[in-house]
Amino acid sequence: MGIEIFTDIYNKGSLANVLSKHIGFYRRHPDIAAYDLFNYDLVVHQRPVFRDMHMKQFVIDLETRGGSKTSKMALFGLTRGILYPGQRIGIIGPSFRQAKNVFDYAETMVEGAKPFVKDSISRFYRGTDSHKVEWRNEVGPGSMMEALPIGDGTKIRGARYFVILCDEPPHIPKDIHDMVIVPMTAVHINPAKRVREMARIKKLSPEDQEKAKHQMAIVDAVSGNKLIYCTTAYYQWNWFYDLYKVYIEKQSQGDMRYCVWEIPYQDVPDGFMNMETLNYSLATSPAAVFAMEYQCKWLADTDGFFPASLVESLQEKSGYNVILRSKRDHVYILAVDPASRIDYFAVIVIEIRDGVMKVVYADSIKGLTIPDMVAEIHKLDRDFGFSLITIDAGGGGNAVYDTLYTNEMDPWCEWEGISNPKGKDHNIKLGRFKGKKILVMTDFSSDWIEKANFSLKSSMEKRLILLPEPIRATAFPTSSSGVIAEEKVDVNIKTLKEQLISIEMHHTAGKGTLSFKPPKKNAHDDLYVAMLMAHKVAFDEYFSGSTSDADIENTVGFSEEFSYGGEDGEVITPFGIADREFNFGGYNG
Repeated sequence: MGIEIFTDIYNKGSLANVLSKHIGFYRRHPDIAAYDLFNYDLVVHQRPVFRDMHMKQFVIDLETRGGSKTSKMALFGLTRGILYPGQRIGIIGPSFRQAKNVFDYAETMVEGAKPFVKDSISRFYRGTDSHKVEWRNEVGPGSMMEALPIGDGTKIRGARYFVILCDEPPHIPKDIHDMVIVPMTAVHINPAKRVREMARIKKLSPEDQEKAKHQMAIVDAVSGNKLIYCTTAYYQWNWFYDLYKVYIEKQSQGDMRYCVWEIPYQDVPDGFMNMETLNYSLATSPAAVFAMEYQCKWLADTDGFFPASLVESLQEKSGYNVILRSKRDHVYILAVDPASRIDYFAVIVIEIRDGVMKVVYADSIKGLTIPDMVAEIHKLDRDFGFSLITIDAGGGGNAVYDTLYTNEMDPWCEWEGISNPKGKDHNIKLGRFKGKKILVMTDFSSDWIEKANFSLKSSMEKRLILLPEPIRATAFPTSSSGVIAEEKVDVNIKTLKEQLISIEMHHTAGKGTLSFKPPKKNAHDDLYVAMLMAHKVAFDEYFSGSTSDADIENTVGFSEEFSYGGEDGEVITPFGIADREFNFGGYNG
């Protein structure tokens, strides 16, 4: 059979000629179809999963990061569209970037396909509301595969597909999954035929009805509507874990429609994954993140100082996304964690609005010089117009401080009332500059570190500080530069969450102090450090009023428009104390 197919592929001039003779064989062996039609050689651990994606109706492919889930989804969509004409295949992910990645893989695979396969494609279309590939069919309706940005679900509600390829479903909101995505497959691929078949079965005896329904289930598993999920593991409190357990139970009961594959990195054959990347992740990633993303482990929660469930809750219904520049006259605060050229320079921007601290921007860059860091700070100040900037005095912070002051074009003098590590005389010397007087240097003493961490956790628990919701675009961009930048910030927010979750609290032997560090020596914590500074200076200056350092957990909330608690009856507002004059980005209070 192999030699006959080989001869047909290279001698026949159309896809229809090849499929008319060998489609049955290809449907039974879709991995061979992938090789013959697209020149794609699936590795040993991929082949059984790929077959089950074709042969089962409800599939969860739980794999290690780097296990080729994305390329497998693309290859499945392409082979499905060819082997089963008339298919409507939807690619959906938590962000437009992830859905588009699957489509990009598909486009690359078509470029490497046999010439007659390329000829069978009527068009590749990249629009603002979807990316789409369509097939010609000489004897019937052609297939279509489409990548969609889910947004809030409203723009894709009502779309209909026979196959849904769902990438990283734990990061898709449950309500969008249940009310928008699943109903997309509600209509059978051939509803009229199904109605006639069900009418015929009802006329059979009870015993024959069971046999007929069993046979129908076998047919549906192969050629019926499909829901296929490809993902890494996540936390057990996430909604998808409950669905995962349902699939496991169905599979254990012998329901042939259901299938769950679990492939941790240990089960991937040698040579498939980049071991340098794997070892780097093992050395630097938080243990919980590595266990989920590489070992297929669903964790109940983390036992670090900032539990994963608490950190995740900061994004839930926070009601905003990342931004690249200021909006209106809101108050913006910048925290800077400088670094040597071999480490990461990190920044966090907090917006104070509606009595809440909102993280709106995060970045982490490796290899910057001191002038590069200063230039980045100036750029961000032009974009946001900061009311306050805080910089870690260690790790190159003083060098950044000095460089800022030597630039007479836009110097920042120390804010009155904040201790200057360079002394009073230095402030007097710099008085000739017309600066904004917004710079605060942070000294990471043991006492400051302890209070800053407990204060941040307290604000998290009271939802005084929030994180932006993941970007869920409602359309693909026609110009990608701004969206790519927002996506990059979105990824940095995810990294910030991972770093927060990794922090562990320990008592320092012999010193009577507490330390807050990730458990791995080489793990990165730059964004966490910047977050710690941003929150501490924002809370102390705009939220705490007369709250003493010894009582930082008794934070002042803003359930009302303002609250009382300052000295001598001062009114504390989100913008400071009302009888003291501040200049906050255009607001004088």
